[in-house]
Amino acid sequence: MASASALDQPFTVLVTGANSGVGQAVCIRLIDEFLSIRPPTPRLSPKAHTLKIIFTVRSPSKAEETLVRLRRHRDQCVRDWVRKGHGSDELAPDLRVSFEAQLADLMNLISVRKLARTVQETNSRLDAVVCNAGIANLGGVDWLAAIKDILRRPKHSLTFPIFMKQSRGQLAPRQLPQIEGKERPEEPPLGEVFTSNLFGHYLLVHGLSGLLSARGGKETPLPPARVIWTSSIEAFAHTLNTQDIQGLQGVASYGSSKRLTDLLALTSEMPSTTRYVNAFLSPSSSSTPSEPSPWSPTIKPKLYVSHPGVCNTAIASLPLILLYAKLLSFWIARWLGSPWHTITPYKGACAPVWLVLAPQNTIEGIEGTYGKGKWGSATDRLGGESVVKTEVEGWGMGGKLRGEEGCEPIRREGRWIGAKEVTKESREEFEAQGRECWKEMEQLREEWERILNGYEERL
Repeated sequence: MASASALDQPFTVLVTGANSGVGQAVCIRLIDEFLSIRPPTPRLSPKAHTLKIIFTVRSPSKAEETLVRLRRHRDQCVRDWVRKGHGSDELAPDLRVSFEAQLADLMNLISVRKLARTVQETNSRLDAVVCNAGIANLGGVDWLAAIKDILRRPKHSLTFPIFMKQSRGQLAPRQLPQIEGKERPEEPPLGEVFTSNLFGHYLLVHGLSGLLSARGGKETPLPPARVIWTSSIEAFAHTLNTQDIQGLQGVASYGSSKRLTDLLALTSEMPSTTRYVNAFLSPSSSSTPSEPSPWSPTIKPKLYVSHPGVCNTAIASLPLILLYAKLLSFWIARWLGSPWHTITPYKGACAPVWLVLAPQNTIEGIEGTYGKGKWGSATDRLGGESVVKTEVEGWGMGGKLRGEEGCEPIRREGRWIGAKEVTKESREEFEAQGRECWKEMEQLREEWERILNGYEERL
C-alpha cells in the first residue's frame, strides 16, 4: 500500500455486482451525484474532489463491458457539466472520476479473500463499500395464488408478492479446490443464497476492515467509512430461523438472507453486540497487507442498510412476455400509489448512493434523533425520487416505541398488511436475535478463516 495523505487520495467506493442492474446503476448514479454535489475547487489539490469507483464482476468480458459503459457515461456527464459552465476543460474527465475493475465471485470465499487483499494493496483509502451482489434463486410463480391475490388487493400483492415461490436453501459449490497429491479436506456446508447475498460480503468487509478504518491522523481526519448492506422490502421476520441462519432448512432462502442483513445492520451499534462487531471490524493476520497502512486505523466504519424498492433487474430471469407483464404490473402499482415501485435500477440506486455521499452529520443527525433505520429508495406516482425510512418488523422505523422521543409515525402507504406496531417485547426480541446472529456470524467467520488459512498453508 503506497504512502499517501488523505487529501492526495480520491474518494473511493467499492461496489460489488456492477455488471448490470442496481450495482451498475449505483456506479452511474455515483458519477452523476458526485460531479453535481462536489464541484472542483482550484484552491485544493486536483484529487481533493475526485472519485474512484472500484467495481466487481465475475468475468473479464463483463469487466470490459462495464468499464466501457461507465467511461462513456462519465465522459458525457463531464462534457455536459462543462458545457453548462460548472467546470473547466482543464479538469479532464479521468481526473475527476476513475475506475478500477476487479474480478470476484462473492459465492467463492477464496475469490473474496483475494479481492480484499488486492484492494488493500492497490488503494490507500476506502470510503464506502456497497454490498450489492446477490442472487434470488426463486422457484417460480404460484399462478392461482397470484391471480387471487392481485384481484383482491392489487397494490399490496404487487409490492409484497407472496405468490413468488422461494427455493429451499441450496448448497454453494465446494470452496476448496483439490490440491494435487493431497487429500481434499472436509468443509462445512454453505448455503448458496446465504453466501452470495451475505456471507461473502461479510468476509470481504472483514478483510477490508484495516483499510476502512484508516481515516487519517490528527491533522487530516476523515469521517468514518461506510458499509452499505443491500436488503429488500420482503425481509419478513418469518423467513428467518435463527437456528438456521443459512436458510438451508427453510423455504425462503432469499428472504432469510435479507432479514438477517437487517438484524445485523440495525443492531450493530448496540452494547450487546459490541464484542462481535468490534471483532468483525478488526483486521486479522490473514487480511492485513504485507505493507502497513500509512494512516493510523483510528475510526471503525459505520454499518448501514438500504433497499432499492421494487425495480426491474436480472436477479430473476423471465420469458420475454412475462418480463413485459412484470413491467406493466410495476407501473400499475406505482400509479395506484405504491411508494416502493422504483421500477428502474437507476431510481432503485437512490438510497444506497445517498448513504455513500450524504454528509456524516446529516445521517448521524437523523439516526441520532429518530433511531437507526433501514433506508429505502421510493418514488411518487410521477417517478419523483426520495430516500425514506422503511418499517422493519420488531424494530419499526428506528427502534423507538410510541411515546418515546424521536418515534416516527408509521408510513401507511406501502405498508405490509401483516406489519404490527413495535412493542417493548418485540424490540427486545429483535435485539436478542441480532446479538445471537452476530455471535453465529462471527463463529462462522472464524471457522472459515481457519479453514482458508489451513488451505493456503498446504499449497
